[in-house]
Amino acid sequence: MTWVALWLLAIGAMDLLRGVVQRKALAPAVGAVVLVVAAGLVGLATIADWLAVFLSLVPLVGWWWASERAQGQRGRDHVLALGSLTLGALGLLAFSGWASAPGGVLGQWFAWADLPIIGADAVSADALGRILLVTALVLTNLSTGNIVVRLVLVSVGAMLPRSSTLPQPADRLRGGRLLGPMERLLILGLGLAGQLTAAGLVIGAKGLIRFPELQSKAKDGSSIDGALDELQRLWQREMPTGVYDPRWVPCRSPQGTVRALAFTLDRASPAHTGELSDEQLLDILRHASGRYGSTLDYLLETAASLRRCGIRDRELERLEKLALALR
Repeated sequence: MTWVALWLLAIGAMDLLRGVVQRKALAPAVGAVVLVVAAGLVGLATIADWLAVFLSLVPLVGWWWASERAQGQRGRDHVLALGSLTLGALGLLAFSGWASAPGGVLGQWFAWADLPIIGADAVSADALGRILLVTALVLTNLSTGNIVVRLVLVSVGAMLPRSSTLPQPADRLRGGRLLGPMERLLILGLGLAGQLTAAGLVIGAKGLIRFPELQSKAKDGSSIDGALDELQRLWQREMPTGVYDPRWVPCRSPQGTVRALAFTLDRASPAHTGELSDEQLLDILRHASGRYGSTLDYLLETAASLRRCGIRDRELERLEKLALALR
């Protein structure tokens, strides 16, 4: 586990630094320095040790580069970022049997410092390895965990990329920015202590803590429960097969620009038909139907509903005229 602990330590230091410095490119350089220096301090000396150290710089830089891009724009970079983080850790873990036992200057310092709990006796290699791993996990929970959460939220459309000028949906729910790292550290501590039931209670309590904050943001007396129920029904209707790509999009309204949940279709999807002739469209309208009715009724009702809302879609209205010829 020595290689994994040192690599996570470097990842955590890099992610913690890039949250506070202006020059983001400085962060991977610092992460690389932390990795190399820490490897020297714990006494890694074999060719396998240093080969692993230098090869692990590739996923370290890959994580930084892809996660920076993924937070700045929607796309597939979040997959590359999370893949670099996961594969880097798994790769080092898979070959960790070749890692040297930790010791070196750092082990000698622990024996000399006579720290509380640890004491003045020589620290064993296993104990030093656990100290390194716990330190790395604490650091990554403080920094890397926040980035992973943002990547997931941006990828599913629950959070806007940093390049967006629109207000973030989470701007009014600031509790998670403080509670998130605290919760992760508490869960980590309980897990290390073997108190898995207590860790589960902390996870469950998170919802109870956040509920008053969510409830206070309800507008016009509407219920959060009602909004969640409506969203669940909408999701069940639009996402039974997962073919759509749900995302938040900016829309113009009489009240200004608002954000709306849209179920979009990737042009590269097998479900995308491409350009169809009017004859092909009429054939579909004559025969196609789904669980909620015919395609023809769906088209006519959509066009009528948009008109009632004052929205004119020229292509949809053209298709409506074609469809009316079938009746």
